[in-house]
Order: sequence, then C-alpha cells, then structure tokens
Amino acid sequence: MPDFEKMLVRSGIRAYQVLVSITDEEQYCASPCASTIRSSVEAEPMDLESRRHWEQYTKAKETMLERTHIAEARWWVVEANDKKRARLNCIHHLLAQIPTGEVPQET
Repeated sequence: MPDFEKMLVRSGIRAYQVLVSITDEEQYCASPCASTIRSSVEAEPMDLESRRHWEQYTKAKETMLERTHIAEARWWVVEANDKKRARLNCIHHLLAQIPTGEVPQET
C-alpha cells in the first residue's frame, strides 16, 4: 500500500494522514449504548458485538498504520479523549504543515 501514497506524493499531492484515536475506556463511556449496557437494559446487538471486537479493531489499526506510513506522508495520531483539545491540536498541526509566504499583490 505505501506505493499508492508515494504515487500521490510524486504527483505533487500533499498527503496528510491523521488518525483520531480514543481509548477503549473512553469509547465505552462515550458510546450511546454505554448507559444502556450499564443499566442492564438490552443494548443493540451491533454495539455489543463491536465491544467484543475492540482488540481486533486495534490490531487492524496498527497494521494499517505500519503498512501505509511513509516518510513523505507520515501518520499523525491524535489522542482524542478530550475532543476539544484533539480538534485544536489537529488543526494546529495541519496548519503548521502548510508552507506560508508572501502573496504577491497585483498592482
């Protein structure tokens, strides 16, 4: 897969790879079904199934990061348990990647 990313970069496209990540505990607390699960009321089967597969999802994420990380388009993982801070950090990081300079004014 890194060949695809390299092809994009060689074509002049700037590739920024950002992964927003939260912990298993935060996912559980933020889940719409969390209160349902905690109150022992029947939760959606899909929600319960996704909880059972958390470790598999994590391994798949790690594999994806390893296979698609290249020097020209590195992954930047945003720890997002604090949503506001994560958004601000992400915006700050992406803006810092864009080269800036004087814009010539037409006269």
